[in-house]
Amino acid sequence: MGKWETFKNKHLGKITKIISWLINIAGLVLAILSFINSEADLGWFVVLSIVILNSIFLIVVSIYETLIYKKGAAIEKKLSHEKNTEISNLELALKINEDLTEKLRYYYKYIISTLNKFTTQLCAVNSKLAKSRKSIEDLLDEYESKGEKIDEKVERFVIELKQTSEQDYKRSMMKEYNHFLSNITNKLKFILDASLKSKNCILETSISIKQFNRIVTDPTNISDVTVITTFRDSQAYSQGKREIGVTTYCINKNTDFIYCLSHPYFIKNNIKASDRSYDNENLSFLKSYNCTIVVPIKYAYPDCNHIYGYLTCDILNDDFTKDNLLDEKMAEIMEATANIIGTYFDNMDYQWEYILEDDFLDIVFNMKKSK
Repeated sequence: MGKWETFKNKHLGKITKIISWLINIAGLVLAILSFINSEADLGWFVVLSIVILNSIFLIVVSIYETLIYKKGAAIEKKLSHEKNTEISNLELALKINEDLTEKLRYYYKYIISTLNKFTTQLCAVNSKLAKSRKSIEDLLDEYESKGEKIDEKVERFVIELKQTSEQDYKRSMMKEYNHFLSNITNKLKFILDASLKSKNCILETSISIKQFNRIVTDPTNISDVTVITTFRDSQAYSQGKREIGVTTYCINKNTDFIYCLSHPYFIKNNIKASDRSYDNENLSFLKSYNCTIVVPIKYAYPDCNHIYGYLTCDILNDDFTKDNLLDEKMAEIMEATANIIGTYFDNMDYQWEYILEDDFLDIVFNMKKSK
C-alpha cells in the first residue's frame, strides 16, 4: 500500500470530520452573534434561530456519530480479537489433532512390525531347541555306532542335556514374552498419554496385562478361571506402587472382567465409592485409579475365540468435571493393540505346546504368581 493510500485510509476521513465540525461551530458562533447584535424584524430572528438550531443539531449529530464510531470500533476490535483467539485455538486444536494422527499412524505401524519381529524371533528360539535336540540324537547315534553300550550313566547324561536344553528354551521364550510386552505396553502408554494431552489433561496412564490361568473358549464356563496381573508398563513397574502376580482375582467378582467376555471393551470414568454399578474385587482400587478401560486379549478362530486375559489402562482423576478423559477412541486403540497381543500369545502358546507338550499360559501364570 502506497503512502497516499495509507494517508487517505487513516487520516483523510478524520480531516473532513474536523473541517465539518469547525464549519458548524463557526456557523453557530456567527449566528448567535448576529442574533444578539441584530435589530432586524421578527422574520430575521426566526431565520437566525433556525440557523442556530440547525448548527447545534449538526454538532450534536457529529458528536454522536463520533461516539458511535468509537464504540463500534471498540466492539469491532473486541470481536476481531475474539475471532483471532478462536482461530488460534482452532489452529492449535488442528495442530494437536494432526500431531496425534501422525503419532497414531506411527504407532499402528510400530505394533504390527513388532509382532512380525517377535514372531520371527519365536521361530529362531524354536529352531535353536530343535538343533539342540538333533545334536543330542546325533550324539546317541554316534555313541551306538561305535558299539558303546548306553548304560544308566549315559542315559542320565542325556536326560540332563535335554533338561538343560528345555530350560534354556523356557528362559528364551520368557525373555521374548517380557521383551515383546515391554515394547507394546510402553508404546501404548505413550500414545494414550498423548491422547490425554490433546484434551489438556496432564495425567498419565498406567497399562497392565492380566492373564487367565487357562484359555477361555466358553464365556459361560469360567467358574474355575482366575486372573492375575502378569505385566505392567515400565514406569508403573519401576515405581513399585502396583502389584504384579500377588493377588488372584475371580472374573465373576469384577464388572469389567465379566463385561469384556462378550464385548470389545469396557469404559468407566470417575468411579465413586458409592457407585453400585461397578464391582471390583480389590476393595482399595480407588487409591490407584478411578477411570479405566479394559479390553479382552483374544485370538479369533472360526468356531470360537481364545481369550487369554485383559489389557487395561487406568488413571487417577482428581477433577470430576472432566468426565470423558478415557473415551472410545482410546478404547479402539487398545482393542487393536489387544488383538496384536492375542495373535502373539496364540502363536507362542502353539509353539510352546508343540515343543514341550505343555500350556504356555499355565507356565506364565505360575511363574508370575510365584514372584
